[in-house]
Amino acid sequence: MKRAHIVRWTVGLFLITATASAGAQIRTVPQFDFDFPDFEAMIPPIPPIPKLPPRPFFQSPFATNDPELRVQQEAFRALLRNNPERALDLAAERLKSDPADPVVVANLSTIANSGSSKAFPLLVSIAKSSASADARRQAVMAISRAGNKDALATLEDIYNSSSSNVEVKRAVISAIGRSNDSRAVSVLAKIAKSDSDSSVRQQAVQQLGNRKEPEAMKALEDLLSSPAKPRG
Repeated sequence: MKRAHIVRWTVGLFLITATASAGAQIRTVPQFDFDFPDFEAMIPPIPPIPKLPPRPFFQSPFATNDPELRVQQEAFRALLRNNPERALDLAAERLKSDPADPVVVANLSTIANSGSSKAFPLLVSIAKSSASADARRQAVMAISRAGNKDALATLEDIYNSSSSNVEVKRAVISAIGRSNDSRAVSVLAKIAKSDSDSSVRQQAVQQLGNRKEPEAMKALEDLLSSPAKPRG
């Protein structure tokens, strides 16, 4: 026991001495005062990021800032919901004096969903004969949403009667592309092959590419089987 006590005392003394020596060495480590360059001062200032121009806000071509006109549009919409037959009679009268009447044309989607038997003929009349290209395009879109069984044949007829109006034809093609009618593919294929305007043909090809029917893929293959011919 005495010998063990001496060993422990010796080891403890050694540890105390070693710790004190290490502390002295640490305290005597020379201190260096490095003069680092000011890197921030070396970096040139970043010029301010220019402000982006404001993004244009999309508005319907029939949106208006005229408060009185907005009141009339809302009144016509309310009448369509509650008495569609009378509302459509009034619409026909307004269109006689102004084929692009903003009260009627701003509500074409509501007209399409009115459930009235007068709605579809009115939309067709606007799509075929309105003096406003915007009104005709909006009417085409409304026809495609009306759920009428004759919608595809009507759209094809509007396409045929719009030979000089590329924008209306493109709207018709978009509407046909969304049709669930099985004949839509053949109509698109015919347009893609024969229309005189390349942008219209391209639109038809894009709509064919969006279809899932095997006939649509076959129509695209047929287009590739013929050499490209320079046309308008």
